[in-house]
Amino acid sequence: MEEFEKVNIQLDKAYRMFSIWVTNAKAKYPEYGFQIREVGIIKDDLKSAIIGAAKSLVKEEKESKRKIQGYDYGYFCGFIEGNLNAQWHSEYIYKQTNDFKVMTVISTLKSFLKFDDLLSIRLSRLYDEFFNNQVNIEEINNRIFFESPKSLDFLEINQVDNPILASLDKIKIDLLVKRANDSIPDFLNDVKPFFSKDDVREIVDLF
Repeated sequence: MEEFEKVNIQLDKAYRMFSIWVTNAKAKYPEYGFQIREVGIIKDDLKSAIIGAAKSLVKEEKESKRKIQGYDYGYFCGFIEGNLNAQWHSEYIYKQTNDFKVMTVISTLKSFLKFDDLLSIRLSRLYDEFFNNQVNIEEINNRIFFESPKSLDFLEINQVDNPILASLDKIKIDLLVKRANDSIPDFLNDVKPFFSKDDVREIVDLF
């Protein structure tokens, strides 16, 4: 919160940047809606990007590069462009996709099954029955195995014997890997008209 108070950004500036992003996003995704509920969130997004850019810029490993004329300005603007493109794509495009809806269904089902162990067991037994009726192999392991990428270790997904829960976890991981591999369109490709070199210098000096 203290860092947010350091940065004074007008809502109008944030909204004009978002309007540019939306115009380009609509051209590629005409079927999506971009009417947002709370405009103030856009201002917070820009503040977060500015703070991230400034804090990244003042790190020691960039000290030598910062001696290059124009480096601070170019890095600062580039950081904000990348940050906002990623944030707004995640919030206003990805959350309108079927993948996100499926992820939400998975989270809903897992939450429900965690509170109803009996139902989870019944579904597991029903799965065993369906599986065994569809295969003509005497001995077969019908449990579901998958590998979780190291980049998703934070999810703490462990292998479970329950095939229903394991299936939900596997679908979730597959969707997350797919999302990680998707490129993010550059709908906001130039924020320099919104920041002068003096603006950037004053902001960076705050950190």
